[in-house]
Amino acid sequence: MPQPRQSSVPQENRSAPLAKESPAVAPVPVTVPQAVPAKAASGVAASVASKGETRDGPVHIEKTPLQATPQERAESEYRRGAALLAQGQLKSGMDALRSCLKVDGTHAAARQLLLKALLEQRSYDEARELLAEAVQLQPGRYQWAMTLARLQIEKGDAAGAWQSLQASMGAGANNADYQGLAGNVLQRLGNGKDAAEHYRAALRLSPNDGRWWIGLGLALESQGNGAEARTAFQTARASGSLTPEMAAFVEQRLR
Repeated sequence: MPQPRQSSVPQENRSAPLAKESPAVAPVPVTVPQAVPAKAASGVAASVASKGETRDGPVHIEKTPLQATPQERAESEYRRGAALLAQGQLKSGMDALRSCLKVDGTHAAARQLLLKALLEQRSYDEARELLAEAVQLQPGRYQWAMTLARLQIEKGDAAGAWQSLQASMGAGANNADYQGLAGNVLQRLGNGKDAAEHYRAALRLSPNDGRWWIGLGLALESQGNGAEARTAFQTARASGSLTPEMAAFVEQRLR
C-alpha cells in the first residue's frame, strides 16, 4: 500500500528552528459508501494525504528568524565601530561603540577603543564618565581606576582620585604603579603617613624605581622625618632610574 508523503522543509531552512512544529499531515477523513471496498477507501485517503492538503487548503509552515543575543548584538556594534574608526569615520564609529556599551557595559574592548578616541579628541569629561562607569562595573580592571585617578588629578580632584583608587585597591594591591599612584594622591591630600606606607608597598614590589624613593622622601619630609627623607633621596639618586628632571629635583633636596 503506498505511504502518504510527509510535507518537507526546504533544504536551506532545515537549520532554522520553527516557531511551531508542524505535525506530519494526516489523511483527510473520507466518508466511504458501503459499496466501496475498504481497500479502495484506503487508497483514496493516501492519495489525498500525498498532496499535502487539508479541507482548508495547502499546509503552510511558519518560520521564525533567529534572534541575536545581547552579547552578539554588542559584538556586532563593536566590530562596526572599529571598522568605521579605521576608515576615519570618527563620529559614526564612536556612536557604534557607545551603542555596544549600552547593550553590554562589560565589553572591555569597546570601552578601551572608545576611551582612546575620546582622549585623542580631548573629550576629558566624557572620558571620566566612561571610566567611572567602568570602575563601578568592573573594579577588577584596576588600570581603568588608575587612568581615571590621573584624569581627576589633572582636574584638581585629588579626593575623587583617591575614591576611584579605593574602588579597585584589592585588584591593584600587587602592582607597584598602583601603590605609587595611591601614595601620590594621599600626599596631595596631606596624608603623609599613609602616603609613605603606599610608597613602601610600591618599593617592595619594585625596589629600584627611583620615583617611589622620591615619593617616600617627600612623604617623610612632610612628617618631619628629615634624616629618613634624606636617605630616601640618596637611594633614589643611586637607583640610576631617574630622568634628568627628577635627578635635578633630588639634588636640590639633598643640598
